[in-house]
Amino acid sequence: MAVQVPKHPGHPLVSNVFDIDLANQSRSFMHLPDIYDPEGINGVPLEKLVSGGSSSEGAKVQEPQVDERTEDFIKPLAVFFGGNFGTCESLAQTVAHSSPSHGFRAEIQPLDNAAHALPKDRPVLIITSTYEGGPPDNAGQFLKWIESIDEKSLAGVQYAVFGCGNRDWKEKFQHTAKFIDAAMERGGARNFATQGIADVADNDVFNDFEKWEDAVFWSAISEGFDGGKKKAFDGEALKLEIATSLRSSHLRQDVKDAVIVRNELLSVGQDAPKRHIEIRLPADAFYRAGDYLAVLPMNPLVTVHRVVNHFRLPRDATITVDSEQTSLPRGTRLLVNDLLCSYVELSQPATRRNLNMIIAVTRDEIAKKKLESLSGNTFSEEITSKRISVLDLLEEYPSAEVTFADYLSMLPQLRPRIYSIASSPLVDPTLCSLLLGVLDQKAFQGGGKRFVGAVSNFLSKLQPGDHIHLNIKASHPSLHLPTEMETTPLIMITVGTGIAPFRSFVQERARLLELGHKLAPAILFIGCRHPSQDALYKADFAAWADQGAVDVRYAFSCPDNKARAQYVQDRFWDDREEVRELFRRGAKIFVCGHGRVAKGVREKIMDMYVEEGLELGEKRTEGQAERFFEELKNERQLAYGTSAVIAMEVAGC
Repeated sequence: MAVQVPKHPGHPLVSNVFDIDLANQSRSFMHLPDIYDPEGINGVPLEKLVSGGSSSEGAKVQEPQVDERTEDFIKPLAVFFGGNFGTCESLAQTVAHSSPSHGFRAEIQPLDNAAHALPKDRPVLIITSTYEGGPPDNAGQFLKWIESIDEKSLAGVQYAVFGCGNRDWKEKFQHTAKFIDAAMERGGARNFATQGIADVADNDVFNDFEKWEDAVFWSAISEGFDGGKKKAFDGEALKLEIATSLRSSHLRQDVKDAVIVRNELLSVGQDAPKRHIEIRLPADAFYRAGDYLAVLPMNPLVTVHRVVNHFRLPRDATITVDSEQTSLPRGTRLLVNDLLCSYVELSQPATRRNLNMIIAVTRDEIAKKKLESLSGNTFSEEITSKRISVLDLLEEYPSAEVTFADYLSMLPQLRPRIYSIASSPLVDPTLCSLLLGVLDQKAFQGGGKRFVGAVSNFLSKLQPGDHIHLNIKASHPSLHLPTEMETTPLIMITVGTGIAPFRSFVQERARLLELGHKLAPAILFIGCRHPSQDALYKADFAAWADQGAVDVRYAFSCPDNKARAQYVQDRFWDDREEVRELFRRGAKIFVCGHGRVAKGVREKIMDMYVEEGLELGEKRTEGQAERFFEELKNERQLAYGTSAVIAMEVAGC
């Protein structure tokens, strides 16, 4: 059977063979930002399940509807969000929910809607992430505009900025938020609150935001702006109607539908079981090796049933939401199961605000004191680090009289998760593969409870023919294969499921060799525990190695025989002579894995730099080695495709 070679815009070796028509590519599947940075993890959700709107770029997000009778009591607040995976929009919804109690009504829109249109008659809040080098997809137009504004052209604008980022990308941490803050100040706008910062590496974004919102943002609002009549809205409950008659589920709109083709177990070692999933993409989908797949999950039924049982709701209960301060679908009767499965995050760690709400309605004094102790200095250790959800707390402290409506109001909207694609479109452009670890383990709080990963368990249970909702996200160009693959060697280092993007790279190299292309050498360092348990895709890589597509070097921390135990960075160091030779030839280096792997590789590269200096009769200091490494990463940003590049890919691993 002939292997189909797709039309492949921008592919380094085959793009010149075909006519290219980017205008016909679906924007929801093909949108390359003009500026990049590997820091961001957040942004536009795939479908506006919780607001009933469209996911098209620039579309206005449905804002909270204010009853005409209350319009005179509150004042407007403009909230603009920029991000790629829903977190920043969820934070904006948090502001919308709390704003009436401070005398304001929040209007929420994507950040690009603010280009040429920053309001001057109300306070402005900007919440943004940084996505692989620069603005998220729905903020690029705003940054282009604000970069070119005249001095004092924003006089009269009063604003605050909150940024989401990842400290692993040190040189670009909070880049977009800082750029916006500086540009707006240069344009004459007045910053009325200290910039807020959230670090996704701590997995505590919502707590970081709530702390800043309460202590800084609303404090500055109350001092600098004359709010409306707050008390009329304090404590307004989420209005619900619950019935036991079975009704059809809410119709989701504007999503990309894909079909599962294959779902198989790869390994069952000490870690989460690993599964390989193949997906038939929508007809208008396009991806490149190294891109991401964003999957919108469903919450596990076991977690949904815990919620239903806790609140003693009938399994066939339906619900209608009637409130202006929510991102849930309003005015439509839904099955409670559908609402809990499809629209809200059930397993996210509780925030301090959540905990304080629970404390406020806990009558039992002993339970109340225990909860209050959790809100102190041990909160991060006992709640965030242990992934204790609101549901976990309610089950642990049943005397907390939290209503179902209050519970729903604590939950952010369900967000897509991203995975590195583990296949090459050169083999079959209509298919893509995922590699995932299925998280289902004992919960930290014990008592027989389990922590179940929402998206991994959702995907693991799908069968061929099942449908899912997804989107493709283009990665930074430096996370693709180099344009000159004939002359640019590759060095790839990874552990665990971080092997996914490198499977796509090596599979593409093997296909190109079949097509008659000559390629520079490629070495893949893989860290595993046991050779017989978690050497993922071992047969595939062995076959590709026989073709000459890759040279695979394993490092086993728990070898089956008496071989020396080692980590992947140790094997990288052992083979440093070959690494340095490829490096001198302009090799591109990729690292994909958790932070410890990236740190270990960083240290070994710095050690190589110092060692090379000794060989040349130079005494290179640790500071010089650090600058050398940072220059390599910066070079990736400034001169993609030339010389040696360090590409730390973490977001999709």
